[in-house]
Amino acid sequence: MTDSFAQTSAPVTELAAASQSAPPQAGSGALRRAFGIACGVLLSIGATYVVPGLGALRPWAPGSGYVPFWNVIGRELLGEGEALAAEAQKLKELQQKTELPAAASAKVRERSARPARPMFPAYTPEARIERPEQTIEFSEALEGYFTKLTQVDLGIDGAIARTGHWGDSVLGMDGITSGIRRRLQARFGDAGHGFHLIDRYHPSYRQQGIEFSAGGGWEGCLVIYECRAKQDRRYGYGGYVVSSDPWSVASAVYTTPKSGFGSTVSTFEVWFQRQPRGGKLELSIDRQEKVVIETRSEVIEDGSRMVYVQPGPHTFTLTAPAGGGPVRAYGVVLENDGPGVVWDGMALIGGSTRGLRTQDDEHIEDQVRRRGLDLIAFQFGGNDLARKYVDLKHSMQPYYDEYGEVIRKFRAGRPEASCLILSVIDHGERKTDDRIVTKSFVKPLVAAQREVARQNGCAFFDTFQAMGGEGTAARWYRSNPRMMAPDLGHPTGTGHEVLAGLIAHALLYDYDQFRSRMAGKPLPLPAEKAPEKPPIDLDALPDVPPAAVTAQGAAGEPATRAGSEP
Repeated sequence: MTDSFAQTSAPVTELAAASQSAPPQAGSGALRRAFGIACGVLLSIGATYVVPGLGALRPWAPGSGYVPFWNVIGRELLGEGEALAAEAQKLKELQQKTELPAAASAKVRERSARPARPMFPAYTPEARIERPEQTIEFSEALEGYFTKLTQVDLGIDGAIARTGHWGDSVLGMDGITSGIRRRLQARFGDAGHGFHLIDRYHPSYRQQGIEFSAGGGWEGCLVIYECRAKQDRRYGYGGYVVSSDPWSVASAVYTTPKSGFGSTVSTFEVWFQRQPRGGKLELSIDRQEKVVIETRSEVIEDGSRMVYVQPGPHTFTLTAPAGGGPVRAYGVVLENDGPGVVWDGMALIGGSTRGLRTQDDEHIEDQVRRRGLDLIAFQFGGNDLARKYVDLKHSMQPYYDEYGEVIRKFRAGRPEASCLILSVIDHGERKTDDRIVTKSFVKPLVAAQREVARQNGCAFFDTFQAMGGEGTAARWYRSNPRMMAPDLGHPTGTGHEVLAGLIAHALLYDYDQFRSRMAGKPLPLPAEKAPEKPPIDLDALPDVPPAAVTAQGAAGEPATRAGSEP
């Protein structure tokens, strides 16, 4: 038994010893294999940066997006860390330079008496505007607008500087336009929100500085779709006409914000179309008082009705009742008496200047004249980039012709108004190696838009160059916070604010230069306002609260009550 145990125990002891020494040998081999694999991976990655034919396999290249781990290690190995840090710092400075000061508010400008001898006074700005890196070209074309801004700046009674700004989806969400509006109103005075459509034709049509509720019941037609009959190409000032169904109720509600820009309003105006068998529109003020607007006429023509209210916050409800005739409407306008600035934003999602050509000549001429614009601005191009492969493949002449036609068509209503062309913003595209580069047709299109401005006597702002030029889409997409959306063609909210700041800064700088050189020269004054109609006799209408002061239309019709004839 003892011998047997001794014979069998020795091998067991040897096996135990062997088993204790085996794992270290196996572990060392695993580490060597892992190290070898890591070296192989690194050598393979390195080869993609050395062998030109392997460039498409690189995990990261300058201008590409975020890659986990490689962003931390690889970019430093390639010497990109310092460059990226400098880029981030520059973008941060750009945001700080273009942001609206936190203390900025809706300025209420005191009215001043009309001077007996109107002259441009000596000018000392409240705050010095530094010369921007990208200034406005052909800025002499803005002298008419700057003259109206001077009248506003001096507090002359009734002076309102109005701008109509049309563009494609870059103006969606009212980002750029509201940013410009707030900056200029903080400087010159808040004259109201301005123009707003009757219905929301696209989720991206959202105006800031106003609470809007689309009540439904409207059927719309956007100018870019050419959905109106050729004999009635009336799409309205904002490019979107709506029609009510006579058998159902259509409505829209507009409420001023509780505070800040646009929170005070003194006039509300409805723009509509008169037509045979047209129905009635009911305008309710603060959900109490009603004004009835008749849209029936023997011929098709444009009309408007303005309602004066006590300055302050208000809610306006527009309704096309069921059972009446159909109603066609273009939009509404909310303003103050001024002095101040209004900046209308007309975003035509998916649009281009080609679409604006379909507006009836006399109609859009009347709409622009009715609005009393001092500056007409256009910012298109994003939807024209694909034309590189179609009608603009060999020549930009078709573009010059169509853009020029639109400018002439709109300016016919206000020949004295200034004109401003803002270039297309940067649009990026991803290459096969994941780099983000500027689309090749962006710069030729910017050059063509500059030439359009020169040919038609308009000022020009190179938005593309102001935001950074070549490669901006990539830099803005990499920024924190991100300033470019993943589609590399639409700015984020932060990007909108930066673009608005760049444009407003350039305008304010040139305004200061204009005022300095015009000191001592004659100053044109706006025509004196006609006396307003006397207030409604509220004692004779005891069932109507005293919210509205008076209401009148284009021909000065008196206000009407619900259920009465005008």
